[in-house]
Amino acid sequence: MSRSGSFLASAEAQRKRELDLSAARFITDNRKAIFEGSADDKELFAKVIPTLFPPEVAAPLLRRLEKTTVGPERKIWQDARQQSESGAKFTPDGRYFVTSSDDKVRFWDSQTSNILREFRVNGIVSGTAFSPDGKQLLITMLDGAVQRWDIATGRLLQTTPSSR
Repeated sequence: MSRSGSFLASAEAQRKRELDLSAARFITDNRKAIFEGSADDKELFAKVIPTLFPPEVAAPLLRRLEKTTVGPERKIWQDARQQSESGAKFTPDGRYFVTSSDDKVRFWDSQTSNILREFRVNGIVSGTAFSPDGKQLLITMLDGAVQRWDIATGRLLQTTPSSR
């Protein structure tokens, strides 16, 4: 890995740690309302968490809240997690997911929320999809071009130019 690549990976890891700490502080500061509050309190926090934190932080956090809640209020956290994950696409087995920004797609481990790979593209990402076996990733660009990537190697396999 180049020096600049190493620096970027380190900066991204630092950003992730800061987000995780911020989420932990948020839960700690609002613990009573989140765990002991009324259904209305929980619904409010279920709407706030996906707004405050990116999917790679919000989804695992909401998954933990969902697992620790019993009874009908569990659905509140489940719905919020699904909303948070709507910005992310999961592999068919649910073990990994991708998030996208304008010019890159990040591949995450859903259990640890660690970035495993980053795909840099030329253009603006408009969508992503996994192959049925979860081994390839299709990235659709705003201009209509489609790129097919091998997840294991991070290698670009094919680019289909825009038909527009």
